[in-house]
Amino acid sequence: SPPGAHHNVVRANVHGTDRVHNLYEIDKNKLGEGTYGSVCKVIHKVTRQVRAMKTISKATTPDLVRLNQEIDIMTQMDHPNIVRMYETYQDTKNVYIIMELLTGGELFDRITEMGCFTEDDARNLMKQIAGAIFYCHNASIMHRDLKPENFIMQNKKPDSPLKVIDFGLAATFKSGDRKATKAGTPYYVAPNVLASDYNEKCDVWSMGVIQYILLCGFPPFWGDTDAEILDRVRVGEFDFPEPEWDAVSDAAKTVIQQMLMVDETKRLSAEQVVNDPWFKQAGGAAPQLHDKVMGRIKQFQSTSKLKRIALQVMANQLDNDELEEAKNAFLAIDANGDGTLTYEELKAGLEKISVNLPPNFLSFLDQIDVDKSGRIDYSEFVAATMEKKKFTERDRCWAAFRTFDINGDGTITKEELMQVIENPDLRIDNAAQFISEVDSNQDGRVDFEEFMAMMLK
Repeated sequence: SPPGAHHNVVRANVHGTDRVHNLYEIDKNKLGEGTYGSVCKVIHKVTRQVRAMKTISKATTPDLVRLNQEIDIMTQMDHPNIVRMYETYQDTKNVYIIMELLTGGELFDRITEMGCFTEDDARNLMKQIAGAIFYCHNASIMHRDLKPENFIMQNKKPDSPLKVIDFGLAATFKSGDRKATKAGTPYYVAPNVLASDYNEKCDVWSMGVIQYILLCGFPPFWGDTDAEILDRVRVGEFDFPEPEWDAVSDAAKTVIQQMLMVDETKRLSAEQVVNDPWFKQAGGAAPQLHDKVMGRIKQFQSTSKLKRIALQVMANQLDNDELEEAKNAFLAIDANGDGTLTYEELKAGLEKISVNLPPNFLSFLDQIDVDKSGRIDYSEFVAATMEKKKFTERDRCWAAFRTFDINGDGTITKEELMQVIENPDLRIDNAAQFISEVDSNQDGRVDFEEFMAMMLK
């Protein structure tokens, strides 16, 4: 797996469809219809959480290998501005993907409604887009189809966060790789992609086009036909016509020019975009770091290994409104904007709000870093800062318990744990020990009451 890729400690569940109908109530009204499938709303029968379910027909999907690749990529993604995938199911006819429900509509529709955004609003949206893409590139993933239709607003509020969706054309890459497959959409596609010789900076070009459109309401490269648009893209010439661009700062124009360089070697990387002076300006409220969020981290260190993994399962299942505080704290501490926390960033974040660091700080961080990647991923941070009242609700605990109890007999065995835990280093770390730490009657398995006792401890 590529360096920097996030490992979900718990494998995204892949089940037969009987489980879909056992676990979820399915709303027959479709939320959307795509080329190969449809999306509807579903409600988790135990936790009552509302999700979206994408149903993809195997018969009409041209490339099942590609679909599985997309699911693999989505499973790795763990970032506040990337749509979260919870689990997948399949039967002979369909693949079912359970994802977070986003209700705010496409960024494209917001642009159509607003005409164009203020510079502060555009900056706020672009920071989220650039942060998500920097994270993807660090995880060795290029998206290849960035356009306003592939960003969905989380809710209807004016300051709603936005999320990248649709990794259908995404590809993994190694540093220095060149790609040749043509992918993308005329207005947003990079000239190097048209020439079938490009790297991950094709995403930066698309971001430049999106930023241009957000600030003025029309694209930098246009024409009456696709062929005309593509001719203009190949040449890469554009300008900032009056009167639309008169009020826009030089800093905003400069970063667009640096993103829309035909020569990839001169084009900014996603990391340089995130750290560009225009992006660093304060636009909108900066994420807040709450003392109480950070205070909870200290309680996390004394928990058993199984409990830490159970908390991560729950963190992955939380709804957006429940994640708000932790998300803001995470973004406030993530100094370089790459969507993961280094030990240094977390230490600086704790010192900033004068939390006394425990003397065993490094071993303490090691406990938060459940997948042992050397960095703290978003859901690991959420798990370590979750409020006790959330993780001790019986319904949530039951839903987490069911993740581990594969055969549904009401107990968790070490064999089931071995199947559920994704990271090979963790498995060797002896599933039997995880079980015995919480197995109060020492029968070699954990029942739900023992599991609850562990969560309440």
